[in-house]
Amino acid sequence: MMIPPRERKPRKKRITGFLIRQLFLMLLATASMQAQVTLSDWTQIQVPPELTGNQFSPMRMAVNSFGDLYLLDEERSLIARLPADGDNVRIAGGWGETDELFPSGSDLTAAPGLDVLIVDSDTHRLLKFDRQLNFLEELNLLSTDRPVEFPSAVVRNHAGEVLVASDTEADLTMMNMGGTVISVMGGENYGTDRFVDINSVAINSINEIGLIDSDDRYLVLSRNGRMLWRGSLNMELKFIESTGNEWLVGTAKGEFFIVGQDSQTEVLQESLTQWIVSDMAVGKDTVYILEEGSGHIFQAQLRYVE
Repeated sequence: MMIPPRERKPRKKRITGFLIRQLFLMLLATASMQAQVTLSDWTQIQVPPELTGNQFSPMRMAVNSFGDLYLLDEERSLIARLPADGDNVRIAGGWGETDELFPSGSDLTAAPGLDVLIVDSDTHRLLKFDRQLNFLEELNLLSTDRPVEFPSAVVRNHAGEVLVASDTEADLTMMNMGGTVISVMGGENYGTDRFVDINSVAINSINEIGLIDSDDRYLVLSRNGRMLWRGSLNMELKFIESTGNEWLVGTAKGEFFIVGQDSQTEVLQESLTQWIVSDMAVGKDTVYILEEGSGHIFQAQLRYVE
């Protein structure tokens, strides 16, 4: 016997609605769960006697994709390489104004791994070394299409482009190693997103740019300088590094947070730092920090726990 249309039960509609509701609840539950991020105990990296004997005291550091550490001693105008394989330490630089010599190195970068770049503030230069710290070339930043005075920070993306921040201009200049300026980011045309005071700059694997601006604000831009998102923390931020799709920001007191477009997660530490941090670097899942004053190097493993 045929059932009249008004008595038929919309089985498919009810089942579909139930499945959609269950899927929504699962997605909501997943979104509400945040992975806990921790740092293992800090362990000190032993500095070779070639450095300790010369009273080498770095204030800046970088790490490449091979795990080699690079240390910049601003006062002595020296750069050192601590190879990940335990090979002999290498020292380069020295006081001067030409070639590998520099009087006031202000920052360095070793990413993505084959070259090391240093910016020297007083001579307005960009110096390029190979991985073993053999000097390759220099670039006078005042001779570029858009001169950069007193460079304070430098990073390099996976396309080989270099970004340089200046102490006199609150913006980022992207250029190639030939000195051709590609773009300038953070100027008046950025409106309320105009940079105020750049403290730290980093690049992730897809060439997005992260920076700490005006102490408590962090910004993320696309490779061409388009503002993607921004955030802030009620504390004085000093460092930023890439950790995959997110960013690790830190303070001089050794407090760390993982930040994303819609999240801020404090990094829990098994042993809190007892020193002032002068610089930070991240290599794979390892966080490296420099103790201000002594130049002691510490490392800890970054862990994600669901």
